[in-house]
Amino acid sequence: MNIQETVSIDNPVETTETTNNVDAQEHLDMPVARANAVAFILLQRIYSTDDETTQDERGSLIEFINAFIHQRSFSGSADDFHNFAVDLARRDEFALACDILDAGMKPGYFRKNCDLLADYLQYGVNCGRLKEAKRVFKTMLGIPRRKWTWRSFSFGVSFLQHLDQQDEIDKTIRSVLASIDCSRVDYPGLSDEQKCMLALVDEFKRFHPDKEEPYQVESQLYSYFKDDEKALAALEKAEKAIPNCPKCALKRADMLFERGAYSEACESVQRALEGSIQTQSSINEGYLHYLYALCYVANTRKNNLSLTDEIVDTIYSHFESALEEFGDSRQNYREIIKRNARDIRSSSHKEIGDDYINLQALLDE
Repeated sequence: MNIQETVSIDNPVETTETTNNVDAQEHLDMPVARANAVAFILLQRIYSTDDETTQDERGSLIEFINAFIHQRSFSGSADDFHNFAVDLARRDEFALACDILDAGMKPGYFRKNCDLLADYLQYGVNCGRLKEAKRVFKTMLGIPRRKWTWRSFSFGVSFLQHLDQQDEIDKTIRSVLASIDCSRVDYPGLSDEQKCMLALVDEFKRFHPDKEEPYQVESQLYSYFKDDEKALAALEKAEKAIPNCPKCALKRADMLFERGAYSEACESVQRALEGSIQTQSSINEGYLHYLYALCYVANTRKNNLSLTDEIVDTIYSHFESALEEFGDSRQNYREIIKRNARDIRSSSHKEIGDDYINLQALLDE
């Protein structure tokens, strides 16, 4: 199937004549958002066909993207290019996502758009375009930090961490890092580049004071530096500073659970649940309910607490909510729920109520 047939079939209203003698690159003239819609259909075909057909469908996708990026001009916003790249990256098509970002950052379009630059850092690493990503990072550091978006800071620090981890910080990167003021970073034993990461986190907090992402990045950095105490402290600071910080609260809950601090972990999961509802966060609510129930189970066992009807109902209720979100997926979590629910039922002698349909069905398997 050639490019023109793809466009014509998927949108009969917006037809384009199929001309075998005309190069598709010269023939395609499509707004960015429309091209994203066509690519999305092609992606759906790839993931809904068998292996042999998939190769053909992916060839059609690559051909289409190649035709699109070679259009004479583009009609769309920076957000359109960002959304297009994100949709491709969600299907692990990182090289194609970078192609779209390259098109969006061509001269005359959005060459210094902070989100497109940041996207490239993330996807460029994932598809091995490290040389190009370094060039993009240099461009981004030339933009005043007050104009950086949360993606610029978050993906920028992650990119630096990747370079540091892979020993890929070269002379060029060191020269551009000179623009970062690290004088306030007081943390012994770090390299100059690692101090730059923490300095960027401080600027992240300053320019985006109402977001939880700076604390999330800070915690990840301290974990990278193998300082779990500071990693946990950063998440605690987020809970104190930001009214709704579901991602930080969840991470803190996970860390506390691993340490056996189940009661504190419960409090953080509760914060995460409340925050995810209010902020419509992308956090998997099924996992939140799952962890909340496990915290209750573990805390009861650790402190040898009586399994009151209230505690048992809380555990059953959150296991049920988790199963509703999981569906038939997350088989490992389902097995853990089954094992713990059976133990609780046996220890408490309290049967699972009719309201807990999914939990009953799981235990009957």
